[in-house]
Order: sequence, then structure tokens, then C-alpha cells
Amino acid sequence: MPDDPSVTDQAPQPAPAAPPPPTPTAQAPPPAAAIVATGTRSEREIELETELKSERDAHATTAAEKKQREQRINDLEDELRKLKAVPTPGPTPGPKPSRVRLTFFDPAD
Repeated sequence: MPDDPSVTDQAPQPAPAAPPPPTPTAQAPPPAAAIVATGTRSEREIELETELKSERDAHATTAAEKKQREQRINDLEDELRKLKAVPTPGPTPGPKPSRVRLTFFDPAD
């Protein structure tokens, strides 16, 4: 049998190892993520913050002026907080109640 070319004395060769998976490259974050991360402010927010700063820096002389100044500061802070708050989704409508008695003119659901 040594003369038979189909029979070899060598052990079967293992399949070549698969190349290692490519290493992930650092991708740039999407533009929306960059805006959220940096906290880009709207024109209205910037305007409110400047108004708030000027109100805080102003000095009131009478008690009435002090009260009006504090009220104005509180209003500006509330409006600014509303602008910065994340809107919540509205309530989802519930299932439509079924009718007890149908007449000829009622639509069949």
C-alpha cells in the first residue's frame, strides 16, 4: 500500500485560524448627542438668563421695590426651568367603551 498515492502518512492539516475580528474604531458621536452633551441653549434661554442676572444685580431701595424684584426673579427662574425641563408624553387614550345596545343607525365596530 505504500505505492497508493491516495494514502499518505501525514496527519491531516488543521484549517487555518480565522483572522481576529477588527478592532472597533473610535467613531464620532452623532450631532444630536453632541448638542445634548454640550447643552446648547436656545436664544430664549440665553435672554432669560441675562434678564435674571440683571435683576439679581439691581438694588432695590424700598420694600415694595424689593418685593417686586424678588417676584420678577422668581418668575424668570420659573420660566427658565420650564424651558429646560424635558417634556413628558401626554396620557394615552384608553379603550373606547363598547355600546350596550346597537340600533340600525349605529356603526358596527
